[in-house]
Amino acid sequence: VRSVRRRGAGVRPDSLGTWRRCRHARAACGVAEMYSMGQGTQQDDAKAATWYERSFSLGWPHAGYMLALSYLHGLGVNKNTSVAMNLLRDAANKGSPHAAYELGAICHKGLVSQRDAIQAAKWFAKGCEKGHAPSQYYLGMMYYKGDGVPADKEKAFRLMRAAAEQNEP
Repeated sequence: VRSVRRRGAGVRPDSLGTWRRCRHARAACGVAEMYSMGQGTQQDDAKAATWYERSFSLGWPHAGYMLALSYLHGLGVNKNTSVAMNLLRDAANKGSPHAAYELGAICHKGLVSQRDAIQAAKWFAKGCEKGHAPSQYYLGMMYYKGDGVPADKEKAFRLMRAAAEQNEP
């Protein structure tokens, strides 16, 4: 019982003491997601963003992706596209395939700046390295059309098949 108390079990997740003791990045992300969805606690986007930030600072790349979405959409934080893009790049470079995909989609559609199919392909490829099905599908379509990459129907087929085998999209 004593060792469980030292690790913070049974302490309210929103208490400052738990925040200071939290050293488990995935658990911190889980707390953030519960705040975000209002599961087991009242829905609170500001607390979710705070916990995503904590989780990302502890090394969980997916939390950086989720925090970036908070900044992109102004959920619990002031909307800030610049901060969101920096977080997405950081999370993608630390291994988040979701962040890589989001960057690819943003570049491909020109949502933040001018459309850049070459950068989109780069980010989708980074998501593909982790087996991310949506990245595989969209990069496959880019190879199929020759959009930002040389047209290559065989590569397109391999990528789209890999995505399809994961039931995506």
